[in-house]
Amino acid sequence: MKSKFFLICLILVLGKSYGQRIIRTENSGWTFTSSLNAEERKVVNLPHTWNAEDAITKGGDYYRGVATYQKNIFVGEEWKDKRLYLKFEGVNQVASLFLNDKLVGKHIGGYTGFVFDISDFVTIGSNNHIRLECDNSYNADVPPLSADFTFYGGAYRDVYLVVTNPVHFSLEDGAGLLIRTPELSENNAKVHLTSNVKNYLPKQANVMADLTIFSPDNKIAYSGSKSLNLAGTDVNKVDFEFNVDNPDLWSPESPNLYRAELKLIDMGTQDTLDAVSEDFGCRWFSVDPEKGFFLNGKAYRLMGVSRHQDYAGLGNALPNKIHETDLKMIKDMGSNFIRLAHYPQDPAVYEWCDKLGIIVWSEIPIVNQITESPSFFENCLQMQKENVLQNINHPSVMMWGYMNEVFLRLPFNRQTTQQEKDKYVEAAVELARQLNQETKDLDPSRLTVMALHQSQLYNTSGIADIPDIIGWNLYMGWYGGKMEQLGEFLDKEHREHPKRPVLISEYGPGADIRIQTDNPYAWDYSEAYQIDMHASYVDQVFERPYVVGMAAWNFADFGSASRVDAIPAINQKGLLTFDRIPKDIYYYYQSRLLQKPFVYLSGEHRQTYYCKEDSTGMGTVNLYLFSNCENVHLVIDGKDEFTTVPENGVSRLKLQLDEGTHTVTASADGESFSRQLDVKFRSNLLNGIDIEPLAVNVGSLCDFTSDITNETWIADQPYTAGGWGYVDGEVYQKSRGRVQGTDQDIKGTSEDPLYQTMREGLTNYRFDVKPGVYRISLLMTDPNGASGERLVYDLGQNQNMSKSSQRRFNILVNGKPVSNKLDLAGTYGYNYGVNLDFVVETRDGINIQFESIEGKPVLSAIRIKKESGQ
Repeated sequence: MKSKFFLICLILVLGKSYGQRIIRTENSGWTFTSSLNAEERKVVNLPHTWNAEDAITKGGDYYRGVATYQKNIFVGEEWKDKRLYLKFEGVNQVASLFLNDKLVGKHIGGYTGFVFDISDFVTIGSNNHIRLECDNSYNADVPPLSADFTFYGGAYRDVYLVVTNPVHFSLEDGAGLLIRTPELSENNAKVHLTSNVKNYLPKQANVMADLTIFSPDNKIAYSGSKSLNLAGTDVNKVDFEFNVDNPDLWSPESPNLYRAELKLIDMGTQDTLDAVSEDFGCRWFSVDPEKGFFLNGKAYRLMGVSRHQDYAGLGNALPNKIHETDLKMIKDMGSNFIRLAHYPQDPAVYEWCDKLGIIVWSEIPIVNQITESPSFFENCLQMQKENVLQNINHPSVMMWGYMNEVFLRLPFNRQTTQQEKDKYVEAAVELARQLNQETKDLDPSRLTVMALHQSQLYNTSGIADIPDIIGWNLYMGWYGGKMEQLGEFLDKEHREHPKRPVLISEYGPGADIRIQTDNPYAWDYSEAYQIDMHASYVDQVFERPYVVGMAAWNFADFGSASRVDAIPAINQKGLLTFDRIPKDIYYYYQSRLLQKPFVYLSGEHRQTYYCKEDSTGMGTVNLYLFSNCENVHLVIDGKDEFTTVPENGVSRLKLQLDEGTHTVTASADGESFSRQLDVKFRSNLLNGIDIEPLAVNVGSLCDFTSDITNETWIADQPYTAGGWGYVDGEVYQKSRGRVQGTDQDIKGTSEDPLYQTMREGLTNYRFDVKPGVYRISLLMTDPNGASGERLVYDLGQNQNMSKSSQRRFNILVNGKPVSNKLDLAGTYGYNYGVNLDFVVETRDGINIQFESIEGKPVLSAIRIKKESGQ
């Protein structure tokens, strides 16, 4: 027997009995086993995923398969006349529930909730064995088929046991408590509320449905009741229609919430049989292809982020407190909009969006591609039905999405005929039509939306004309092109499709807080490039009133098991790190979006500035000042003062400072921010290497600060007499135009960026040091291993890749061999981080020589420290 149940916006009161309905968590004490190791058993608490670790450590080889959660629940005699339900908020991705070894039901889809009626499966007066089988294996009939995020397996959201009287408001068939506001104005709100009432008794039940509506200030805005005569084992719908005069409207500035409390009363005994409660809001909205988005008659630019639901060390098994904290940080950034990517998220997320005033785009995970099968279509339609009906009461939700970059990974090869290609595209278009129609049938009041990548196939196929709004995922300046080309693309699309409302649904580069530079380039993963690209995009969008809004990709770094950024298995495009440390870009958005005065100086993750000393004995320190104030007063070390005028929220400061520690203070409109920074001249670094080693990030324009040792490996430089640096060679770039070097996961280290960039073909690297004994560390890797399939989410068109070759070379210091016939790949394997450490004595500087035997020598980093001597 196959059952699909879902719950509509049920308010859960943890550990309490409300109107004779008992709701308690069943999160504790589950015995977990998996097919990966059937003999290993461990007790876990929910939420839980089995991929929190291996999706990071094993990358794309993380376990996707079957696992089981088991526990016993005691059902006492006091519940013999009750109805019992298990409610799951989310299990990824196919869940089968067994009770006392009998199949209760099966749910397909990993991101919506479901409810199973277990009343007829329990044994009264004894323990009852629950077995939940979860399967996150690839399934061609279940989306997502592929995506740039990790498909964590497990019962990763809360689970509840719900106990009701035999006569109760329905849980299992999706009726729940449904609230619509079909007509709205500033003067009046027409409200329509419906619920199904189920009678499991064999006889007639005469009940009263009693409704009370409370205003945002907790006053009674409406009350009413209706009698119901329920035949035995019957279900009846109860409807209420009423008006609220001068409603308190919901908006990002004033997220006013009404509360509906519906009770079911026995007309004979006057006992309360059941009660449910639900928040809702009064607002209306529209979108115009020329003027953008309107809420309650007021124009809004939708500005915010996309969000994935995982966290460092936890995977997607998050406690509700993290959801709450995330949403509060998004609101504190100044956001009024969130795209829940790429799937419906925890009920707590929607509740906090309601409370905080964040407009929501909620979508289902049809990502990259589809399957042309009836089962795939059926599952997609069911997912959207659950997405809509479970979240329809939330006033924050204003868009229903159903596809993301669906033509990104076309399943074509050289043998695919044009007829087969056309058939696939037509199937995707047909699925979009069915999903759009299903969404409108369920909820005609909201907007439909899909997200596209930069391909004209969406236009030529007609699929982009199906939803109410189009979201473009655009990465000019990252996956090819230049960031300044965003506006050109938007204007062209607007000219050719003037009736189509459009927003930017994804944008932004990767950034790692360990990587800092004054010379940002695409693919260097520096915070500076992230700031420049985001600022450019925001400026271009703000110049175009027809753009509905934009959602930065992404709120925080997130798990993507097959990806290799500066940290493997993590997509680092977040405004925060995976463990929610804000990057500087987060504060940029506060300067652009907040209304209250705001001042911030960049450099939270940059301890020291390594500068070139000029002829006046000063060095240039580059800082970003983020502020929404007209004039900002700056003071350096309490004496040097000047004023700057931020442009579009940013001033790019070039401070002339001498060597040492400095304090920079920025003040405006009663707000003040101070940043302490250290300045060191690159020309003086050799003088102190007996105390502090000189560590160089060879082949890179970026400083890299280790999160393990806190040591900074500074940007490379060419050699000049009396100093240090490379004599020759060239920067290695696996893909021409990308300064990352290699995009491979470097084995044997967590400091991948140190090894991903390098110089290739060098013959000498020199340090003009004084006589003494020195310890030298050389960091190297051979990057020429086969990279496998080019990652689907890499939207760049540059295929000019450097060719693989055998490398063997000798290393000498001042003419003396320290490593002969070094074969990095043959000895350690490709893309393995090698650290060669040796001690040398010199009387006349250090010249590290690289003699090629075959192929080009490589060097990723070098560290030198004086052990003894003058």
